[in-house]
Amino acid sequence: MGLVNARNLRKAKQLLEQNRHKVGDIVGKATEKLDQVSNGKTANLSKKAEEAARKYSAGATVSSSAPGAPPAHAPASPPPADAPPEPPPAT
Repeated sequence: MGLVNARNLRKAKQLLEQNRHKVGDIVGKATEKLDQVSNGKTANLSKKAEEAARKYSAGATVSSSAPGAPPAHAPASPPPADAPPEPPPAT
């Protein structure tokens, strides 16, 4: 039985959800240690990981979309006020 299988992934996701409030602090401590060991070579990557973990801990959904793109859960913006109404769908 391998280390990474569907059952273990489900368990890991469940544990993350149950301890969501702790994730940011734990990742913060881990990135500090990693930066010490690597003499700051991984600081840029560590900073990004820590920011994502803190957002996750705060309850925000972290999306994997491109930078600058609206989050996947954001509602679509309404059309401009001066735009003509859309015609009804053809039947």
